[in-house]
Amino acid sequence: MPSPWFEIYVASIENSIDFYQELLHLSITPMVADGEDLTLFALADSETSAPFGALCHMKGFDPGRNSTIVYFEVSRKEGIDDRIKSVGAHIIRPWWSIGDAGFATLINDNEGNVIGLISQD
Repeated sequence: MPSPWFEIYVASIENSIDFYQELLHLSITPMVADGEDLTLFALADSETSAPFGALCHMKGFDPGRNSTIVYFEVSRKEGIDDRIKSVGAHIIRPWWSIGDAGFATLINDNEGNVIGLISQD
């Protein structure tokens, strides 16, 4: 299963934009996300390519520990919500809109790691 999305949690959006633009020559643009507690800047290979990840600032997610989250592509229509419950995963943040990229949720895996799920439906 491919991972279509990742997020790097940062304390300073401005410093991180400068760092990643300089280091990787990425196009970094603001993204719309639900909620006032989340600031996203999309990372893409160019201004015309689709984003593959984001720099994020969100209350409660400090850089360092659990500051990079891998997202796995799933389908909400194919019962992922039931599977989240059946494996005993703890939902950290319920599904929220991430604009044209679909919807996302954050959960703890069986060892307490934070992982994300992203769905187009």
